[in-house]
Order: sequence, then C-alpha cells, then structure tokens
Amino acid sequence: MYSLTIATITIITKDVETRQSLSYQKMSFMTYGI
Repeated sequence: MYSLTIATITIITKDVETRQSLSYQKMSFMTYGI
C-alpha cells in the first residue's frame, strides 16, 4: 500500500512536470517563434 502511494505521487508529479514544460515550450514558441 505504501509503495503504491509513492508510485502514484511520482506519476502525478511527473505528469505535472510534463504539462508545465509543454506549456513553457508553447509559450516560448509563441514568444520567440523558435
């Protein structure tokens, strides 16, 4: 149960990081047109 919770938190954290980096790339793309 404990390890399952850690795995879930890790997945959620990774998902949030991925979304943030994607939106950041989108913003820099719109700003600089790179």
